[in-house]
Amino acid sequence: MDLSCISNILNLELPTLLRENIKNEIFKVKLLKLSKTQWEGYYKFSISLPKPYSDKLKYYDIIISNCVTGFYKEFLLNFNNSESIEHRKFLIDKYLDREVIQKIKDTAKVITEKDLHWSNHSNTSFQNQREEIFILNSIKYNLIWLYLEIKEIAINTVPKDYQDLELLHAEHFFEYITNCSFITEN
Repeated sequence: MDLSCISNILNLELPTLLRENIKNEIFKVKLLKLSKTQWEGYYKFSISLPKPYSDKLKYYDIIISNCVTGFYKEFLLNFNNSESIEHRKFLIDKYLDREVIQKIKDTAKVITEKDLHWSNHSNTSFQNQREEIFILNSIKYNLIWLYLEIKEIAINTVPKDYQDLELLHAEHFFEYITNCSFITEN
């Protein structure tokens, strides 16, 4: 499992969603065929984005969540099955420093270039733009959640300066956390 679904949404699907006014009924049908990946393990952090308000947003919310959860499950499986510290360091570098950080940078680039920060969500009257903001910020917060979860495991294996929630926001998304942060520590 990799994070290619995030790249697909950022590079292929999202521009198409904006150009074409895809009917919500199409996503209602797609939702019937889709189930959310469940995870019985313990999470140190949780995401509390507002509930998706259309079938299109529900669909993308599940797709993004499944992608990130699958990636995290694969990381944990490989990490827990690894017997050497060197291999665990390699896995942390591969999953966290290369893949997750790169997707955070890719998402931040799209959000910044189009000025689609969450603070603009209630300030626009264009439905397509509101949906794009919702989807992009769902990607953003799921990736930040993923980073923070893997970081918690990595700290014990590879002691170095990892970014915290505020620094991730400031450095990659050029914004500071507002009074309403969507990620909380459990």
